[in-house]
Amino acid sequence: MDFRGAAFDALEELGILDKVRAHDTRMRGTALVDGTGAEVGQLPAEAFAGELEVPKRELTRILHEITAKDIEYVFDDSITTLTEHESGVAVEFERGRAREFDLVFGADGVYSKVRRLTFGPHAEAVRHLGMSGAGFTADNYLGLDRSGLLQHAEGTAIYVFSAGDPDRLTASLSFATDSLALDRRGRDEQERAVRAAFAGRGWEAPRLLEAMADADDFYFASTCQVHLDRWSRGRVARPGRARRRRRILRRAHQQYGHLAGADRRTGAGPAAGPGGR
Repeated sequence: MDFRGAAFDALEELGILDKVRAHDTRMRGTALVDGTGAEVGQLPAEAFAGELEVPKRELTRILHEITAKDIEYVFDDSITTLTEHESGVAVEFERGRAREFDLVFGADGVYSKVRRLTFGPHAEAVRHLGMSGAGFTADNYLGLDRSGLLQHAEGTAIYVFSAGDPDRLTASLSFATDSLALDRRGRDEQERAVRAAFAGRGWEAPRLLEAMADADDFYFASTCQVHLDRWSRGRVARPGRARRRRRILRRAHQQYGHLAGADRRTGAGPAAGPGGR
């Protein structure tokens, strides 16, 4: 997770700025490389890491630590129905008992159940922006030290970096797609699509494809943008998602030619995996 500008005021107000700073990844930048791995350019650390970047797991731990005494957390469950009435919202869960709440805020991702139940099907709100990708971690066999490598060719992009854990690297294998369909498919089909997109690619592609098969933290997502006429209805609201990934793609585009699927709109992008970038 990266922080810029006014976000520091929020961290200060929560009283956790120093705790968050203690987990700064101190990323040093990303090298742009060609098909042979030779460096052809550089992206500054700020392109990916902002003014401060911390592993998502550490931010989550800190936020849970300061709120656990006052907030009830319910894990391993999901909302199935929302029924609003005059004095609140009746919420039913997959596993737990039904509950009543004054307000409901759905910060539950691109394929938000809260948004679907309140505003309609995903297909009516989520627009594909032309790219999908797989993310996972592997042994840091490249010896990256708080740095990354980005390589683009023929409608595909490989991004690898090492930040919080020097023994691990995070890999993102992105490629041009024409729909969001793969997001809702099983891992086997998603991996087949990644392998097909990177078939015949050189550099680190073969080794990363092998590592993908063994990864226990595999993640798949597509670039997309959520369009709603309004972000609340009655007592239910759906906050917007972060938009930094599209800025990253635009910066890479400026220095590295056309990155497949990138356009000049903002939106959510294919997650690079457990590194939280």
